[in-house]
Amino acid sequence: MALTLIISDLHVAAGCDPQTGKFSPLDDFHADSIIARFLAHYHADSPGAHLVLNGDTFDMTQVLEIPTPEEIPTVVGPGGLDRDRRWYGLRHSIPEVRWKLSRIAQGHTGFFAALGEWIEHGNELHIVIGNHDPELRLPAAQDHLAHLLAQARPGLDPDVARHHLHFYDWYMLQPEQGLYIEHGGQYEPLAYMEGGRLPTCYYNNRYIFNFLEARTPEADNIFPFSRYLAWLLSTDTLPTLAILLRQLPDYVRARRMAREELPPPAPPPLRLPAETEQAICQSRDLQHRHFNRVAWRTTFFTLLAILLNLFSYACPLFAIVTLLTHQVALGLLMLLAWPLARLSSQSIITNYLHRSFISESNFLQEAATAFAPLLAAHNIRTIVLGHTHQPDVAQLPGGVRYFNTGTWVPIFSEDTRLDDREQIYLFVEVRDGNARLLRWRDEAKEPETPIIIDRVRHIKLLPRYRPTLRRRGRR
Repeated sequence: MALTLIISDLHVAAGCDPQTGKFSPLDDFHADSIIARFLAHYHADSPGAHLVLNGDTFDMTQVLEIPTPEEIPTVVGPGGLDRDRRWYGLRHSIPEVRWKLSRIAQGHTGFFAALGEWIEHGNELHIVIGNHDPELRLPAAQDHLAHLLAQARPGLDPDVARHHLHFYDWYMLQPEQGLYIEHGGQYEPLAYMEGGRLPTCYYNNRYIFNFLEARTPEADNIFPFSRYLAWLLSTDTLPTLAILLRQLPDYVRARRMAREELPPPAPPPLRLPAETEQAICQSRDLQHRHFNRVAWRTTFFTLLAILLNLFSYACPLFAIVTLLTHQVALGLLMLLAWPLARLSSQSIITNYLHRSFISESNFLQEAATAFAPLLAAHNIRTIVLGHTHQPDVAQLPGGVRYFNTGTWVPIFSEDTRLDDREQIYLFVEVRDGNARLLRWRDEAKEPETPIIIDRVRHIKLLPRYRPTLRRRGRR
């Protein structure tokens, strides 16, 4: 039977330092042995099985390690490391990308060996490029990755590894399985890669978010993002603002210098008709317009919440000063304003920011719904996306099934009220065109049916979310 396995959003970074034996605090993928056992479970379907790594397989922005002094002339050039590379990691030249991939392979020997063994059994490995690993567009990076897989599996010839390793800049089609596979980052403006330009989120992560995560390592594992945002605004306002103000000049300078740094996207080996691709792009543009409208409102309320938080910090000081100067009425007013400012800030976070991000969490399903009937006309029965780290299943128009494969890194969600382990290690298994979402249960060394919460229906049951849903229904 034909078998295709699809997983996404592994975010493999620097991993374990071989000299210290400690993991990079920015690397969230700690499942080398788990994924090895997962793939070994399906070796019985070899040869001819397909494994699809659907975007963000590697997190190149979170490799901040730098080469040794002996390696610097070869990797960076005779000029050596400038301030930007010392603070934020290597950039995007071919030698630098090769070095970062080698560093990732050095820290995740088990992961690379498992992928090498998969190819050694005569199977195919497909990598859809995501917004966290856009450097994989470089042909030299693709060749080097094949070399690293062969290096991790001594019996594997590098040429054989390259022959069985396939890359996709946009989407992947498997007509025999009725499959359309896409990472999904292009539907979010911050993650969209236009031509050879790096996505905005790449700069956000490189210059800002890595420093926030160094303070709170679980930051990028909190979904929805509103929970992390609420935490920042309510408990860590001043340190967060200090980090943002410190990093802002370098971030602005990098954005001004941004240019076409990567090759333009290569067309998929198997393509849909031009009118269908155009419909997919129109769905993308519609999501971008909606995100931009929400962004302005969200920015306003975020700034308002920050100002209220800062005012609440200042209220006790003002109250003490005014009471010491015998301005009792003003001092009492400041004491009264203190809890009111805190309550107002929390109200904004709970009633607007949280609702806003929750209502945007299903944007990929909305985008897929728009073009599903066109895919159905070309015998596509299954759409698989990733990117959001939120597993999902839905029935779309035209009899098309939609899946989101979630992630293989820990997540924390206040909406599901489930242990985070129930929401990771998910994958889509497709046998002879029949797709199902499963979760790898490592304790039993077998897959199981996951628990997926109907988050949209849960939102509709809550009265405070109904106005937002009605407004969205009118657009």
